[in-house]
Amino acid sequence: MKNELEQLERLDTDGATFVSLWFGAGGFFVGVIGIGLTIYTLNAKEPSILWLTLSGWIAALLTAFALGYIGYRLIKLVGNQSRRLQNVTKEMQRLRDENTRLIEIDAYIVAKGMRSSGSRAVAQRKEESAKEFKTTDTDN
Repeated sequence: MKNELEQLERLDTDGATFVSLWFGAGGFFVGVIGIGLTIYTLNAKEPSILWLTLSGWIAALLTAFALGYIGYRLIKLVGNQSRRLQNVTKEMQRLRDENTRLIEIDAYIVAKGMRSSGSRAVAQRKEESAKEFKTTDTDN
């Protein structure tokens, strides 16, 4: 349980954020290069449809790959956090059940002690009344 709590404290959100940052920066530079290539080919004397098509497909594939990888990492992160939360919830329920059991044991011990102290008090009263009866009986 201790190991799971330590893992819960060390979340892997920094890794996903760092990867997302680098993919975002890379995507920005690829986008700038794609825009430059598109403007260059449109302003050329003979625009090449092949280069325009290739630059569009490369940009689309790179975007799909980057977003797919980031999505995969984030889904994996959510899955890990969900499993950890489930384990912590099970442990918390186990501790609540244990606490309830200890409260029941405590109530039983207190009730048992009250009954035995009550029976002692009754026995002492009987003894006292018997002594009083003997002293009053001998006085008569």
